[in-house]
Amino acid sequence: PAYRGCRWAAQDEEDRRWIEELKPRLDADEQKIASRLEQLYQEHWSGLPIPVDVVEIVNWSGANSILRNLGGGHLLVSTSYQGPAALEAVFHEASHLFMGRGAPVRQALDQAASAADFRLPGDLWHVVLFYTTGAVVRGILDNGGESGYTPMLYGIFERGTWVGYRAALENTWLPYIDGKRTLAQAAAGLIKALRSQGQTQ
Repeated sequence: PAYRGCRWAAQDEEDRRWIEELKPRLDADEQKIASRLEQLYQEHWSGLPIPVDVVEIVNWSGANSILRNLGGGHLLVSTSYQGPAALEAVFHEASHLFMGRGAPVRQALDQAASAADFRLPGDLWHVVLFYTTGAVVRGILDNGGESGYTPMLYGIFERGTWVGYRAALENTWLPYIDGKRTLAQAAAGLIKALRSQGQTQ
């Protein structure tokens, strides 16, 4: 009762305003982004539509995925994400559906690491997810005339987290996103680059 009396009305108003601001972006770009993500993750969307709970506060990251399997779950996204970042946040969380343990991208990374006798960093799959989805959103926005968007991962790099992955991703994974390498080639190149850096966790 105290929460409803003191905070709910203002938060609900802000949540609904955020949704209305995001709708035009979804109308314009949702299908293009969703299709491109299917191509890169080599998976098909399942269990659509995915419910998204828009709230003021989620956790330290501002977003979270509660995905039981390909056919169920929902996303939590904070209104702290604004503009194009809100679009990326929604698709970042949805992209977790494409990164289960047996998913094509994770299999490619596992196989490349095994072939190179390299212990795969436990967070690499998530960094690759950030990079892939962020690059797709940036590319779609660029093609639509809204250039200059900086994906969320670069803000994480600037805070000093995962920065050791940046050069390797840009040199080996971006060519995959640009259609210049296969998934297997990109995974092998990424593992080789990380191995040369001594990047293990």
